This record gives sequence, C-alpha cells and structure tokens, in this order.
Amino acid sequence: MILSLFTLIRMRWALCVCLGFCTISSSVWSADFHLGEEMPMEQIRGYGLLQDKEGSLDPNAVVSGNLDDKFVSSDRRLTSLGITDDGWWIRFAVENAEPEELPFVVHYPFPMVDLVDFYLVDDGKVVDVVKQGEKRPRSEEAIGIEGYGVEFMVPGDSQRVVYMRIQNPLSDVLDSYFEVGSPEAFEQEKHWISIFLGFILGGGIIILIYNAVIWAVVREQIYGWYVAYLALALLTFSVVSGFWHHFIWVHQGFLSEALPPLLSSLTFVFLIQFSRHFLLTHQLLPRIDRIMKWGMFSLLLPPILFFSGYSGAAARTAMIFVLVLNILPVLGIYLWRKGNQVAKIYAVSWAIWVAAICGLSGRALGWFPTNDFTLRLGWLGIWGEAVLFALALVARIRILQQEKLAAEARAKSFLEQSKTELEQLVTERTRDLENKRYELEVLNGEKDKFFSIIAHDLRNPFRGIFSLSEILAEDWRNLPPEELQSSLDELHDGAERLNRLLENLLSWAQLQKGSLQIKPQEFPLEPSLRSCVELFRGMADQKQIQLNLFVEPGLVVLADEPALETVIRNLLNNALKYSEAEGKVEVSAERRGASVVIEVKDSGVGMEESKVKTLLTLGEQESTPGTSGEQGSGLGLLLCKELVTLQSGRLAVKSEIGRGTRFTVELPAPGKE
Repeated sequence: MILSLFTLIRMRWALCVCLGFCTISSSVWSADFHLGEEMPMEQIRGYGLLQDKEGSLDPNAVVSGNLDDKFVSSDRRLTSLGITDDGWWIRFAVENAEPEELPFVVHYPFPMVDLVDFYLVDDGKVVDVVKQGEKRPRSEEAIGIEGYGVEFMVPGDSQRVVYMRIQNPLSDVLDSYFEVGSPEAFEQEKHWISIFLGFILGGGIIILIYNAVIWAVVREQIYGWYVAYLALALLTFSVVSGFWHHFIWVHQGFLSEALPPLLSSLTFVFLIQFSRHFLLTHQLLPRIDRIMKWGMFSLLLPPILFFSGYSGAAARTAMIFVLVLNILPVLGIYLWRKGNQVAKIYAVSWAIWVAAICGLSGRALGWFPTNDFTLRLGWLGIWGEAVLFALALVARIRILQQEKLAAEARAKSFLEQSKTELEQLVTERTRDLENKRYELEVLNGEKDKFFSIIAHDLRNPFRGIFSLSEILAEDWRNLPPEELQSSLDELHDGAERLNRLLENLLSWAQLQKGSLQIKPQEFPLEPSLRSCVELFRGMADQKQIQLNLFVEPGLVVLADEPALETVIRNLLNNALKYSEAEGKVEVSAERRGASVVIEVKDSGVGMEESKVKTLLTLGEQESTPGTSGEQGSGLGLLLCKELVTLQSGRLAVKSEIGRGTRFTVELPAPGKE
C-alpha cells in the first residue's frame, strides 16, 4: 500500500494536469451575462475591476455609475489580488431577454473575507443590496455553505448591473473569483459541496479517531504528536473553509480573526514535532534537528505579528513558512535513500500534503488560477495525507514488528554463536591448560634432572679436591717430591674440571634467561680452533691420545667467536673423556657450499643408537664416567646444541659402539661460495 517514489512523481504530474484541466474547463464570459432558465454555475471573465484604496470610496458614488469609467476590464486567468487591506469593486451586467422575470445567484466562495457586499442596480438606482462577510451577522447570509452568495431577480426584457465590494480591513488574501448561475444550479452545486466537505471532514475525523485508538493501544509518543497535529489540521481547515462558522461557532469578532493564524501556526508546530520523532532526526541528523527546533519557535511569529496589529505581515510570513515546509518530504527522501524504510513512508505521505498546501498557497499568491479544484485543494491534501498516513502508520507498526522479530532472531543467533564460540574457547583453553600442565610437568622433570646433574657432577670434583687438599694439609712434608707433584697435578685437574663445569652452568643459566648475547661476525676459524686444541693438549698427552687439527687454509666463518669456542671446548673435552689410551681425536674444518663444517671425531668407546637419539635431550641426559674415570658435566652437549642453534647452525652426532663418535657443527659461511 506504500507508494514508491516513481508513483509520487506521477501523482505530482497528475496534479499539474488536473490544475490545467480545471482551468481550461471553466467557461469564460465577457461583457454582459445573459440569463436563461437553465444556467449552470459559471465563472465570469471580462468583468470590471476597481481598486478601492483602503476602502475609502463612497459606495453610493460607485453604484451610481459615476465611476464606471474607472473600472478596468479584467480577463485574467489568475484572479488572486494578493494579500491586501484595500477594497475592490467588481462590476458586470446581466441581461434577461426572456419576457418573464428570471432569478440568478452570485456566489463568492471565500468564507474568510471580512466584507462582501452585493448591489443590484438599475440605471444608477440601487434595486437591492445584500451585505455579507465574515464581520457581518450570519442572519444576512441567506444562502451558501461555502463563502457568500445572493439571489437577485431581473424583470423580463431588461438589464441590470451588479456591483460587488470585497475587502479585508485587517489585510489578508483577497480573490476576485466568483460564479453566476441559476438558483437550481447553485443548489445542486451546494449539495455536492456539502457532500464533499462532509465526506472530507467526516473521513478525517474517522481517521483521527482511528489513530487516537492506535495511540491509546501502543502508547507511543509519536502517535500522540500525530493525533494532535491531525486534530489541529482538521480544525484549521474547518475554520478557513467557513464550515466552522456556519455550523459550530458564531463569529466572535477579533477571536474569529485570530483563529486562522493561530491554528495554522500550531498545526505546523505539531507537524514539525511529529516529523522529528518519526524520522528520528535527533539521532540521524542532529544538525537538521536543531534547525527544526528553531523552526518550531519561529512558527509562532505569524500569530505574534497578527496580535501586534501586523495582519498583512502575519499572512505573508505564514505563506513563506508553508513554502519552507517543502523541506520535510525532501528530508524524508534523503533518509530513505540512506536506507531508512520508515522515512520512505514519511516522504510519500507528506509529499501529497505539501503539494496540496503549496498549491493552495500558490493560488493565494497568484501563481495558480482559482477554480473548483484549487479552491478545495487544501481539503484534498489533508484528506489524502490522512488516508496515506493512516496506512503508513500501520505499515510502520508492521515494519517495527518485523525489525523486532529480526532483532530477536539476531539476538538469538548471536547468543547461539556466542555459546558456540564460548564452548570452543573453553575447549581451547582447556586444551591449552592441558598443554601447559604437560609443559610444566616436562619442565619440572627437566628441573629435577638438572639439579640431579648439578648435584652429581659437582660432587665428584669437590670430593677429589677436598680429599687431596686434606692429604696435603696433613702430610705434605713427608711425601716424596714425585708423589707430591702428582697430587698437585690431580688437584689442578679437579679445579680445572670444576671451572669448566661452572662456566657451562653459567652459560646455560644465561641461555635460559635470554641474557646471553650472540653476535655472529666474520672471523678466521683456524686461530680459534688451534687455541682450543692447545688448551686440551696436556689432557691428551696425559691420556696418551693423539690430538690433531686440520683446517682448510684461509677458512672464514660467520659466528660468535666466544660461543663457538665454548662449543669446541665442550666437544673436545667430551672426545678426550671417552677415548682410550693411545687413541686418536681429530678436529677438522672445511667449507661445503654455503656452510662451514667443523667435525670433532674420536676413536673412543662409542654409543648405542638409542643413546645417540636422546643424547641432546635434558630429560634423558646422563653424566657417564670417562675411560679414566673422569666425571663430566651432563650439560655440556645441551649447551653446545643451544649455542649452535642460536648462531643459525646445526649440531649432529653419529656414533657406533667400539668405533668412536663424530660431532658435526654446521655454521653459515660468509659471502658467496
């Protein structure tokens, strides 16, 4: 039931076509009006028009014919005289060519004009006069439900002149449009006008009650604002159409004059207030919302001007405000294009109303012609808007219900998704906790093993040093020089082993804390390897082991020199420790492609394959005594592995029972091959 924007555009074109059609369909009379037995109500053109500045002319001077030469023939299609406080005289002649007397009716369909006087004149003498208007007693209004009218009689074979005087002394819209026809045609027209106004007003009241019931049920403030607006709009049009004064409220002077500007301003105030709530401008368009608030206050200007005595300025200001209200459907279209479906309802509904009000104001300002259609355009607009908006409010409820259901569905989906995600999160967290627990167990086991290695490997050097120092302290004077020297050598070896163990422990601790800085750089490899070999030369000679070094000439490596020397020292110590007397330990280094390969190979006891696989794991590491009973650090090989890895290298081990062990250190070579 909601119109599309395309439909709205077509309706506006249809409105323009109707305006043109109604203008063309009106009959045009010029010069004299010829009476007949069956005369339809027709608009007269070609009548005389005389401006009476501020109503200063003497009516007797006008109707006597002395000023007939001052009248200007008016054949204008646009009959509006604008907003003025001047009086205007209209003159036209009627001719009865029939032998019998014929009646005719002059109808002036503007109920808010203050003074409307009709004079029937025969050869400069007033035959009949009827004075009507908004400021005149209702008893003078013998006929008419919309505006004012009078019935005159013209004898057979004679001619009469009709003078009409119209004026708004307090300044308001004035129009020279009027109709002439037979009493029967006027009664028929009055009948249809009564039906039309009754249908419009009755339908509007029914729609008002309908919306009031909706307001009472849903208790939404927005419906309250709309009910207030619609009630004021119906009341305003009842007043300005004369319907109110004819049937409900007898003219009360100044109060009746003040009602139109006051009611119209209040109507527009409630219209803007309703629009603010309907379009949610305070949320979607806060700047526009502030402008609309100021607009509501400025709409009180017309009644203020009227009560201050500036009725003309009040009427003009009201017309300007009516034109400014065109922004409301434009605002609705803007929000509609932004995806607000409720704004679509608003734009379509109010476009009809604004188009009608603009047409009504355009007629009053002389932009559109006056005819049966434009005279009642305001009623058509308010009725069309009320019907459309009644349907629109129902559609709004449906949309809100759909949005509520959609929101509930989204909330349910969100809850289900959140539940699933929470369950997944709990599962992941549980798995993480299990992994952490396992890692903690592994770390705890490694810690226990680490302390076990420390306790085992530290105990033997300390025990040897303590025993030898105790013997030397008690009986060193009685010992032969050879035995004394041997004891001192053993004491020195024990201290040296203890020193290496402590160095490994310190390096290991730094690695675990991440405080050991590894800075790889290029350096010649042969001097570094030779210093390590010479450091263990005495240990090799003592065990009668042949210790050899083979380095490719000019070989350069990219590594951290102190860390690499620590690795080589540990590997040499390990090789000499597990080599038999008269065995052989060989250190070699060469470049292979983009790597420098260092090998420490011994001819010692070797290891089983299962031992090789777990050799570099702390949890499986064991400190095994050497071939001469040497006690080693179980951390040495682990330290080697970590130091090599930190230098972007790789440590590999290969061993066989009875055939010795070979450790291979692979490090990056600088530059290209």
